Amino acid sequence: MGILDKTVCGLRGWTVLKLGLVCIAFIVLISCVASIKDGAHESAEPGLRYEPDLGPDVIIHYRESISSHGPGDNQVVNRLKRFMKDYDLHNHSKSNLRECGPDNYPDASADIFCVFKDEWINNACNEEMSFGYPRHPCIFLLLNKVENWVPVTYQSLDELPQSMPVDLRNHIAEVTENNDGKVPELVWIHCEGQAPVDVENLGVIKYYSPWNDWHGIPAYYFPYKDNPDYMTPVLQIQLDKPQSDILIHLECTAWAKNLNHKTSAGYDLIAIQILGSTAKK
Repeated sequence: MGILDKTVCGLRGWTVLKLGLVCIAFIVLISCVASIKDGAHESAEPGLRYEPDLGPDVIIHYRESISSHGPGDNQVVNRLKRFMKDYDLHNHSKSNLRECGPDNYPDASADIFCVFKDEWINNACNEEMSFGYPRHPCIFLLLNKVENWVPVTYQSLDELPQSMPVDLRNHIAEVTENNDGKVPELVWIHCEGQAPVDVENLGVIKYYSPWNDWHGIPAYYFPYKDNPDYMTPVLQIQLDKPQSDILIHLECTAWAKNLNHKTSAGYDLIAIQILGSTAKK
């Protein structure tokens, strides 16, 4: 009689072997899921991402309530609530955080990080306002987590590429004039409708940031470090009353000298699809 024909605790050897293989497969699956969760949004190269991120190729679909101030779709709002927990200072070691500025930021080799406070989210886009949903939805823009990557910023207006959208070039020129003629060292971000019909249906796009509402993210937040106290900076955009019941395509691009990816525009780009549905009685 072979070993697999014997019984163990009343079970034949073949049955024990099958149960064992099932357990091993389950353990491997759990480990893979945990690994994917821990490495979420980490990437080999820099790129834009956004919240609410509901999954690959998933439309940001929310339902408009009867009240213009009522909560939007719970899936969208709940996703943003979970996202904002990363910015609760109670979840970080305050001794490792510092408020930074263009001339005051920690050395990249130190385990000290620039803080991003949840109170820096504009009042129009905070949790109390249901992140603007449903009528004035907010979208949070961030960069992927790429260790050791530091943006190479534009140092003068002459360095701005001709392919950069005109309204972004004008914005940078304006903030440069108000910044004693110095171009702020940011990863600049620009959003617009993908097609003329999307531009029309989007309405006005508002940009909010704690950095004088400049349309970008300061370079001093980089490089990203795989440390629980690192806080990913956020640029907020708000869509002012986008058209309902129409799928709208929004494109956002990030601009720095060393952002040059395989996209139609030649720069890092993300496409966001949004759909606001009117409430049905």
